[in-house]
Amino acid sequence: MPLLENVIYSQEAIKLWSEELPHLESRIAEEEQVIKSEKLQLTRLNEQLNHLKSQIANLQTLISIQEDLQHHHHHSPFPHHHHHTFNTVVTVNVDTISSLITLRTDLANLRLNKNRLLDDLASHKQQITRSRKEIAQAEARISWIKNHTVKAQHFLKILRENPVTLVQSLQEKILKKFFDYEYNHPAGLSPRVRICLLAIHAKLEQLCTPAVNPSRLYPDLEANSSQSVQISYLRLCGFIWEMYWQVKHEERNEEFTNLLIELINELHIDEDGDLPDDLRSGKTADAHFQEIKNEGGFLADLTNPALLMLESTIVKQKLHTLRNYLTPQNSVHASMAYALQLIEDEIALKKEENETIDYHFYTAVMDDFLRILNPQTHHEAVKYLGKLAEYASGTPSLGKKIGGALLMVAGLAILTASIVGLAATFGGSSFFSACGIALGLSLLQFEVAFGSLFAISAVAGCGLTFFGNQTFNQGKRQGLSQELVTIQEQCQESYTMN
Repeated sequence: MPLLENVIYSQEAIKLWSEELPHLESRIAEEEQVIKSEKLQLTRLNEQLNHLKSQIANLQTLISIQEDLQHHHHHSPFPHHHHHTFNTVVTVNVDTISSLITLRTDLANLRLNKNRLLDDLASHKQQITRSRKEIAQAEARISWIKNHTVKAQHFLKILRENPVTLVQSLQEKILKKFFDYEYNHPAGLSPRVRICLLAIHAKLEQLCTPAVNPSRLYPDLEANSSQSVQISYLRLCGFIWEMYWQVKHEERNEEFTNLLIELINELHIDEDGDLPDDLRSGKTADAHFQEIKNEGGFLADLTNPALLMLESTIVKQKLHTLRNYLTPQNSVHASMAYALQLIEDEIALKKEENETIDYHFYTAVMDDFLRILNPQTHHEAVKYLGKLAEYASGTPSLGKKIGGALLMVAGLAILTASIVGLAATFGGSSFFSACGIALGLSLLQFEVAFGSLFAISAVAGCGLTFFGNQTFNQGKRQGLSQELVTIQEQCQESYTMN
């Protein structure tokens, strides 16, 4: 999990950092001097240690010689007729034992001194390690300060001179992260995460172009001044902070929490903070956000039951929109209609059995159908159906039927697109172009308000391997399974022709 490390940028912070640098550099110089002194001590102690080791080695040699002498005298036969010789041997043996005791005592003392030296050496080495650690920390802090000073200066310059760029950049980051997340997690999301993703375009638009009169909220705000845009940035900060706390407290989605932490770490504004320095608005980021939130619209709070009711309404509206547009004469439309019927059947069955209904997933499927009908997003949407098919859930039979139906739509759509491509080569008009025109502005507006989010950039690398996936064979009708194989072969043949 990334650390929540939102560095607040201001001229005051830059000044404090610059004042910290000389102290850090002085600290490095001091620790370097300590290391130099400690190394001199180590050199001296190592010389003493080497001398001690030499003395110990010499003593060990002498002891070994004396032990050999004692062993020799102990085993020599004593003459029985020379009393003088016997006394001499006894005297030599006593002297040898006395010498051994002295040598061993000296050896023990030398070893004791060696251990003391080793302890001293270890102590000096530990000090060098501590000093190096201090230097590394100081150098890291200096690097951090220099890095954030440059970033802070750039941030403050943009915030003052061109805040629109800052607002647009933050909006793009939010959309990109949310798109990518929802693309990879089309089903099984927690309520708070679904609320975050719901109508994100409309939320961002409301935050940056509030319906309320700015002069009413901010009486001192000059018309057309950059401060209104700067305040939009504050509202966006407050918005992200609120999403973070809601998802964090829900404790059901660590990955999305991490995503929000990454966004927060690039804000450089605290939730209880204001614009920096002389740009202060007099209110916190959260206060600015709450003012717009209280106006209602897409930012209004939703309870979990209210969320389900809204999601259910969205599904019904999209079902109605698609059904009014689809024609049974077109094979792609017919497959879509069949998939829609399966979705309705599954929803009805889950209601009867009091099971959880993932309206968000069904919305994702229908949004993808809408994109398939749009020539500009057709190919990416067809590829994405394979991923959606993997998440088709419900009863063992219905869920797999829905998955198979999605793959059927994908196969037919690719086949139709290939045929249309051939027709276009000979000057014919595109069927999907006509479909795109027929959808009209109202459909586009509907998608802006309630559309699920999918990262177009993320789908580019998806392959067509889902056509070979056999996981949906169990629980499907044999006819659908056979038709899917037939469509797969037709698609492969069409691509070969193209």
